[in-house]
Amino acid sequence: MKKVLYILIFALAVVACKPQPMLKADRVSISVDAAGGTEVINITANYPWTASTSTSWIKLKYSEEDGTLTVTINRNNETDSRKGSITITSEDLSVPIEITQGQRDAIELDSAGRVTVDATAQTLDINLRSNVAIQAEVTEGKDWVSVVSTKAMEPHIVTLSVKANSGRSMRR
Repeated sequence: MKKVLYILIFALAVVACKPQPMLKADRVSISVDAAGGTEVINITANYPWTASTSTSWIKLKYSEEDGTLTVTINRNNETDSRKGSITITSEDLSVPIEITQGQRDAIELDSAGRVTVDATAQTLDINLRSNVAIQAEVTEGKDWVSVVSTKAMEPHIVTLSVKANSGRSMRR
C-alpha cells in the first residue's frame, strides 16, 4: 500500500511540474511582391510544434531543432493581390501569420494590339485595362500619329478594407 501511495505522489509531482506551454513567432505577417520569395520565421516553443497552410502557393519547411520556419511564396501571375495564412501549433496554442502578396502588374488591350484605320484624319480611342499607372508614347510613326492628352475626368475606383470593430464604441 505504501508503494502505491509513493507512486501516486510521484505521478502527481511529475504532472504538477509540467511547464506551461509557450509558443512565439518573431513575425506575425509577411508581405512580398508578385515575384514571391523565401522568408524565415524564428519560432520559440517549449513543446514540439508544427506549421500548416491551406494555400497551395505557400510552401513550408520547418526545423524544430533550430526553431526556424522557412516560408516559400510562389510567383503571383494574377492581376490581383492575394492573401493567405500560416498557422503554427504547439500543444493547445496556435500563432497565425498573415501572408500578403502583390499582384502581377499588367496592361491589357481590349483589341488584339493592332488597329486598322482608313486614310482620313481621325481620333482613335484604344480601350485597355490596367492595374498600374500608364503613360502613352508613340515610338514609331511619330510624324503622322500622336497621343492626345486630355484633362477630362476619368473614372477611378478606390477600394477600402475595413477591419471588424471588436470594441463597443462607434468608429468614424
